[in-house]
This record gives sequence, structure tokens and C-alpha cells, in this order.
Amino acid sequence: MNQGRIIVITGAPGTGKTTTASAVAKESDLEKSVHMHTDDFYHYH
Repeated sequence: MNQGRIIVITGAPGTGKTTTASAVAKESDLEKSVHMHTDDFYHYH
């Protein structure tokens, strides 16, 4: 069974989280990636 990876990047606004996430996704050997804002979890009903 293939297992995926979960990478969580946190930090204050303006510290480069999105830039870092994009670089990690681009340089990784993973075939798929998903970028979700944590607000999506808190506002889910």
C-alpha cells in the first residue's frame, strides 16, 4: 500500500508559507499535491 505524506507549514502572515509550500511541492517527488488554507478546516460545517 502506498502511503502519502502530510506536510504542515505554519507561521505568521507574510513569512513565506505559500512560497515555501510551492517550492516543496515543485521539488518533491510526489505526483500530486494539495494546498489548503487552515481557515478551510475551521470554517467547515
